[in-house]
Amino acid sequence: MKIVPPWGLAFGIVMTMLIGLTISLHAAWIRHLRGAIMPDPEAERLRLLQTDVDFANRSIQEGPARAFWLYLADDAVQLPAGAEPIYGRTSIVAGMEAWPQTVLVWHPQAAQVAQSGDLGYTWGVFECRKSEPDGGLKISHGKYVNVWRRNPDGQWKVVVDTGNTSPALTE
Repeated sequence: MKIVPPWGLAFGIVMTMLIGLTISLHAAWIRHLRGAIMPDPEAERLRLLQTDVDFANRSIQEGPARAFWLYLADDAVQLPAGAEPIYGRTSIVAGMEAWPQTVLVWHPQAAQVAQSGDLGYTWGVFECRKSEPDGGLKISHGKYVNVWRRNPDGQWKVVVDTGNTSPALTE
């Protein structure tokens, strides 16, 4: 029969406690890092929806070109109906600046965010009012979808912008 000295038993207990503490600390650190990397999806969804509302308000206040300049990612793609894709924020905004006096109003309806918290989309309805050269006003209505990417600094930026026309919504 092997006799374990008292200090050996105490050493074993202390080592077991230290290993357990180390595992607990590592698990807590991983949970902390996961929270820092993966935000709460519902909170992020609401933040994305509010970002689209802010984007829409900026369009009314400062015009669509300025709003798109502020909210598009540098590598954004616009998919206009019946036309070729437009690549890059600079090209998209340059095309918008060439529009005649235009008011673009949209109303976000919903947002979704991936579990990873780095991609999401919003969709809604819009109204576009363009002044015509003859002094008339052309009004079109439609639906849009924007795909958003969350930057490392936490800011949401549009990476894909698309929409299509449809009849005006009735109240």
